[in-house]
Amino acid sequence: MDHKEAHLHQEIERTRAAISAKIDMLKAQVDAQVDEARSSIIDGMTALLEKVNQVRAMIDHATSMVEATIEQAQETAHTSLEAHLAKSGRIGEFDQAPWVMISTAILIGYVLGAGDQLFLPRRVPAAGPVPDARVKCFPTSYPTSHSRSATTSSAHSHSSPSTSAHEAVNPPPYEL
Repeated sequence: MDHKEAHLHQEIERTRAAISAKIDMLKAQVDAQVDEARSSIIDGMTALLEKVNQVRAMIDHATSMVEATIEQAQETAHTSLEAHLAKSGRIGEFDQAPWVMISTAILIGYVLGAGDQLFLPRRVPAAGPVPDARVKCFPTSYPTSHSRSATTSSAHSHSSPSTSAHEAVNPPPYEL
């Protein structure tokens, strides 16, 4: 049995050594892949940072160009305005009579505030009978019988033409 035990121990030791070698080889491969991935990520980040810095430089350049253009436009406008005002002499007039400038500003504000309502045609009421302001819309008493309205109309038929014209325009109230 000793011989068999020794042989088994040797087999176990060889298997352990083979497994350790395999583990070491796998560890080396994983470390190599990790290092490769790390260097790839670092290269990618470096390239990305270079692009970001290029874009940042382009933005700074464009910003400075826009600011220079704005300053130049402001200087040109200011210079031309000063030259025009000096040539026309209007500043002195406004200093002496500010009411002209104020009334012009009020007039312009009124026109702009009213909008298109100033220039629209006015509404004309439709043609039709004009209500008489003296006639009450809701009479306080109504006739009690239908015969009274017939009597009233017969009485009015013998009266003056102005009364019948008034009834034609304003008939007697309806009975309930």
